[in-house]
Amino acid sequence: MIAMFILGFSRPAPSTMIVRMTDQAIRYSRTAMLLHWAIALALVFNFALGERTEHLKRGAELFWVMQLHKSVGITILLLSLWRLGLRFFTRRPAKAQDSDIAQFLSSAVHWGFYAVMILVPLSGWALVSTARVQLPTLLFGTIPWPHLPVQGRDVHEVAEELHEIVAKLMIPLLALHLVGAVRHQFMLKDALVERMVPVRRVGVLGMVLLVASLAVAFVAGKNWPAPAAAEPGETLPDFQQAKQDAPAAAVPALADAAQNTQVAAVEEEEEASRVAPAWKVTPGGRLGFKVTVNGEAVSGSFGKWDAAIAFDPDQLDKSSIRATISLASVNSGDAGRDDMLHGDDFFGAAHPTARFTADRIRAKGGNRYEARGALQIKGVSKPVALAFSLDIKGKDARANGTATFDRRDFGVGTGQFAGTDTVSGNVTVDFAFRAKMVARDG
Repeated sequence: MIAMFILGFSRPAPSTMIVRMTDQAIRYSRTAMLLHWAIALALVFNFALGERTEHLKRGAELFWVMQLHKSVGITILLLSLWRLGLRFFTRRPAKAQDSDIAQFLSSAVHWGFYAVMILVPLSGWALVSTARVQLPTLLFGTIPWPHLPVQGRDVHEVAEELHEIVAKLMIPLLALHLVGAVRHQFMLKDALVERMVPVRRVGVLGMVLLVASLAVAFVAGKNWPAPAAAEPGETLPDFQQAKQDAPAAAVPALADAAQNTQVAAVEEEEEASRVAPAWKVTPGGRLGFKVTVNGEAVSGSFGKWDAAIAFDPDQLDKSSIRATISLASVNSGDAGRDDMLHGDDFFGAAHPTARFTADRIRAKGGNRYEARGALQIKGVSKPVALAFSLDIKGKDARANGTATFDRRDFGVGTGQFAGTDTVSGNVTVDFAFRAKMVARDG
């Protein structure tokens, strides 16, 4: 469709109408049609997502909406560049014959849409790339997308203004586009709309359906349900697969960690207790965390950790857990944020290891248990409850669990991060691993 929004222009004479119909007999390619409607629906859907963020409080739904908004925005950018390439390098139908003013308005609306389709995603990309807290972008939660090589608060502010202003241009552009399409289809009757749809004739009902599809896209963007957030004590979605099928493949980093002196000290403590069958964590398990940063959920993991476990479901009073985590092995998916976590405001270098020790374990029914112990981070020890499930088959066991604590109790996050305006106080830790029973000497 080509927008021709004019008021007071006369209809062309019948003799010129026949020529125009002949000139417009060539349609756009099916690829161009597909791109046109895919971009149109995505633009309206993403505009609705942007409007939706203004009415959401910080939390899981806002994080999900923002991630989807970024993913759809990058998709629009890629499709628009493809569409622009087709415009320059493939044959297009002849322009509609109309007055000079109508031709000018048509071109202005078209190039205005290209500005929306390209500048809005680019400015949004720049916003993410220059944010104070750098968060990784995964398109639709799967494909890693890099940041732009730009930085600085000035760039961020310009991108923010550009993103907001150009995005709102879509409303008048869409109105002009639709009015122009209706004028050509039902007043000039030059069959212009049919050039961009795979049907021979678009009547009133067809035009209503086309407009309705845009309305449906807007409603979907405003109301599409966000995935349910994990309740306290639930296994986080990031670890559902690890819970169901903890990998058995060896991970060199974990194998190396098993040889370090910290783990050796833990094993010495285990040997001294000799109270219940000992279990050794096999390589391939996962230990991660989730925290909210600027209203968005950020996940990460620790690459080096191990646990010395003495456990017997029939001797819970003699069972114990001794876990060590190398804080320097933190990986949040973003190098800049990892450097920040290594700094003194967060983990620092003075206390490189976190420890969890628990001697009080009680059954919660079925294969569920709770371990009450002490978590030590940065030299500070506080009580923490760990909820976990354990499936034992012979000498093999599979465990997964979760714990929640307040980072501020341990002095993690000081200075500008001491409050909860930027980084939430609560941190949720989640794990999934396999373990084997090991024979005790003597």
